[in-house]
Amino acid sequence: MKLDVWSAKKKAVEYYESIRSKTLVSGFTKYILTNGDDILIVNQQSMNSSNGYVFRCETRNNVTYCELVN
Repeated sequence: MKLDVWSAKKKAVEYYESIRSKTLVSGFTKYILTNGDDILIVNQQSMNSSNGYVFRCETRNNVTYCELVN
């Protein structure tokens, strides 16, 4: 079964929002690798993965933004 990017994005955002402070307004950025089931926070240099998708999640003005990196 092929990994659905939209499901993977939803998992990444849910995880990101669970670890960030609820009072944070701006400034929290994490790179999150997910295969749809498992989630791993990675650094910017280790973003070459064929096992899933890497998303850059960040908070700006109390809103979560999510960008597909690879």
